[in-house]
Amino acid sequence: MTPEKLGRQLRQQRQSLGLTLEECARRTGLSLRLLSEMERGKEGVSIGRVVRYADSLGMDLQARPGEAARVDVERFPELKLLAWQRPGQRFLDERDALALYEANWRFVDSQHLIPREAELIRQLSQRHGAGVLNV
Repeated sequence: MTPEKLGRQLRQQRQSLGLTLEECARRTGLSLRLLSEMERGKEGVSIGRVVRYADSLGMDLQARPGEAARVDVERFPELKLLAWQRPGQRFLDERDALALYEANWRFVDSQHLIPREAELIRQLSQRHGAGVLNV
């Protein structure tokens, strides 16, 4: 779930109920500007305010684990070589892919990484390694 997607859902629900932003502002006690920002997916809005707005629209927000992003081993030559012990496993969870790179970096030909794979490693270290590749 992204702020933009949640914002679209809030707007769709409000519109399906035939409500204007002004009516929702009066109902919730939240400013018109804040409601507009929520519906546009602006970040930085407190969760309490989002929940209050969603509740006023009859929406039940639930937190649940999302599906982990997957990496297609076949698209990345060095990763494919590192994943030899996982025959038949074409897709890896992003965290597993990063762990494979980190644990086996000495076997990676880093001078000849294709640009797509170099970018994957950078993204994985940003998302799951606090910006650091632990090698």
